[in-house]
Amino acid sequence: MWQAQSPTSNFINSFTENEAAIQVVQGDIRFLISKSTGIITSITKAGKLLVTQGPVFAVIPRNSEDGGKPNVAGETYQNNIYPLKGYPLYTIFASDIKAQQTGDSILVTGTATFSDGSKAHTSYTFVRNQVKVSYEIDYKGSLENPYQYGMLLQLPPYMDRLSWHRKGEFTAYPENDIAREKGSALLNAQPTTGVEPWRVIPRSDWKDDATELGSNDFRSTKKIYTMPN
Repeated sequence: MWQAQSPTSNFINSFTENEAAIQVVQGDIRFLISKSTGIITSITKAGKLLVTQGPVFAVIPRNSEDGGKPNVAGETYQNNIYPLKGYPLYTIFASDIKAQQTGDSILVTGTATFSDGSKAHTSYTFVRNQVKVSYEIDYKGSLENPYQYGMLLQLPPYMDRLSWHRKGEFTAYPENDIAREKGSALLNAQPTTGVEPWRVIPRSDWKDDATELGSNDFRSTKKIYTMPN
């Protein structure tokens, strides 16, 4: 279950719909849900875009080569697990998309069918200052041990900084380690166009090297075990 919440509690929920989409309004927040896919295609607040798509389910396969082709820029393991390749699992169509209002809450439900035969049942509950997303998928794919799976959000490009504070698996980390317990990472800290020349000192830390997905530090998995006391 995914949940978004606004600090403002005085909201009036309402919705409108046409043949293509359902629009839900919570105060100055607007959600647009596609009737063809059943996915939220935008979330805006006071006209500012917050989310461009999602949350929606994705499955990312492992790379059996575990490193890609040696010494070939762009053919690395990290490139091969490009998350958007499995997002949003190539929806064919959505059906039974319905919206209903009961008191101060709005419920939007539907079923999506994917190209591999998987089916997903989604419900969005808009109540007061919250939206709760419940997602259940009957996955028909052949992946037995995927690299990653779960719900993803697409965010607009201006959201270019990731900050975190967590409790890690080890007692200490180097300051430039992507697994460090506390830090801040930029989307494109140090753009690179290929492999660093042989026997030349790198211009910056490896964590700041970037591809089209962003820097190594920004796009790496930050597993949150518990927050520090």
